[in-house]
This record gives sequence, structure tokens and C-alpha cells, in this order.
Amino acid sequence: MTDAQDILFAVTGQTLYFDAPEGRPSSVSSVQVWEDTEADTNTARSALGSPSIESVSLTFNAASGLSQSDDTKLNLSSVTGLVRGRQFLATAATGEREWIEIARIDTPNTNAYSRTPMQADYASADTLVSTRLTATVDSTWVADTNNLSHPLSPRPRWRAVWTYVVSSVTYRGVTFFDLVRYPFQHTVTPADVDRLSRGWLSRLHTDDRVGQGEQVIAEAVAQVKLDLWERDLADHAFRNQPVLNELIRLKAVALVAEQAFDHGGVGQTARDSARDRYWDRYEALIGQPRVNQQVTESGAAAVTERAPIWRR
Repeated sequence: MTDAQDILFAVTGQTLYFDAPEGRPSSVSSVQVWEDTEADTNTARSALGSPSIESVSLTFNAASGLSQSDDTKLNLSSVTGLVRGRQFLATAATGEREWIEIARIDTPNTNAYSRTPMQADYASADTLVSTRLTATVDSTWVADTNNLSHPLSPRPRWRAVWTYVVSSVTYRGVTFFDLVRYPFQHTVTPADVDRLSRGWLSRLHTDDRVGQGEQVIAEAVAQVKLDLWERDLADHAFRNQPVLNELIRLKAVALVAEQAFDHGGVGQTARDSARDRYWDRYEALIGQPRVNQQVTESGAAAVTERAPIWRR
């Protein structure tokens, strides 16, 4: 899926992207940028260069998928352009297709491995492709202070509208983004989460053990962002990395407990305990005005005074 994106102020060479859900585009005719409060009839901003289609278009060179002994192994003619953690679209000659998240890449043998078992069979000449559209952010636009998003608003300031063609049908997609001085950044590793909750690594679902739960941590980051947005707080404005790291660690523990509960691995008490530990820490540090936030586009930070909003 395409996330809201943060573009860093005054850093050249950055790209904005959109992952077309319909399939690999055959062409992309335009990408236009407006402030999100502006109508499409306004003059578009000169924020992006010409759009292009990511070049990753690979083929299988041997049977792969559901009927094979290792149903996560993709036998490919090349692995050039594949990225761990990214999703690519596999399509069989029979018309079956599925999104495959790359968990591991074996470059010498041109093999890759899916995070989860594949649900279809693929033969030689079947395809694995990227559906991503990209455009480079204009070097003048990215260095203009007038384009910075306000740090106390969690709503993305800008929208980029892509017009593209898939299977002879024209579509429009949108990417929401901000121009920020500082990104939402964490330094949490799987070992950090396991140190907080010993045995967390061994409690991971089988599909998450490749990469030691990196994708669980990525999901924890996404969920913490949403929890901040519920309070009308912009994730990129927070200036206390230890606090963000701790919230992400606790959320990662809670997510694994939630998954285990859903599959009958732990009881409700264990699930609720992990959930409550996260929310208690969240309320103590975020519900009360304790953490510095960037308060102006200039980059200055302060503690913002606000009344706590208790979780429901």
C-alpha cells in the first residue's frame, strides 16, 4: 500500500512514489501536486519532475509456489531490483495473481523468498513485477520554506495525483505527503524488543521469523503513528527518540500477544496485559504534555500544553 510520505527539507534527489493497486502500469501520463486544501482547478505546483514506472519486471525460470516443497521460494531469472520488505505482483499465465512480500533474497542463485507461503503455482515465463510509479522532488521546491508543513498538524499538507494506464484503462491515484525538517525516526531493533519482553523473538509467528520480526516492528511504527494522529499529533514533530522507541517496543510486544491470542496461543489475560502496558506508558508520556514537539516551521521545539484525552 502507499503510505503518507515525509519529504525532507532542502535534501535533493528524493523521490515520491505511488503503488498502483490495479497492476503494472503500461504508461503514466502525469503527476500533479496541489496543497490539499486547493481544488484540482487551481494551478498545480512545480514540485515534481516527470513521473516514471519502476523498472522491476522479472520472470520465473522454474516452477514455484503452492505445489512445491518450499512454497515460499521464487525461482527467478534475476533478482535485480527486489527489496526486502517490499511487495511485488506475481502473475501466472492462467491469470492467477498475488502480492508477494519479499522476506529474503539469494542473489547468487537468483532466488527470492516470500514472507508467507504462495497461494498459486507459477511456471517459467510467469512474471513478478513492481507496480510503483515514482517522481523526483524538484530541488527548488524542496528548499522553499514556504512549502514546509506545519508541525502541529498531523494532516498531510500536499497531495500528488498520478494519472496512469493499466490494461488499457486510465486510473488516477493519490499520494499524500509533507515537507518536514525532521523525519519520524526510531532505532528499535528486534533485540531491543526481546530485551523488553524476553522470549519475544521465539513467540513470533512463523511467517515473521525471517528478519527477526522486522515487519512486526514496522507495523508497530505504523500503529504508533496512528495512535498519535488520533490525538491530532503529527508524528514527525516529536523530539524525544527514547519515548518513541519505548512506545514502538511496547506496541511490538502487544501486536505479537494479539496475534497469539487470535490463534489460541495465549489467553485474554496475557493479551490484555501487553496492551495495557502500552497504553499506560502512552498516557503517561503522550497524554500529558511531557515530550518536546517541533512547534514552528523553523524547527524550534517546546512542550505543548494540552489537556489529556483518556483512551476509551
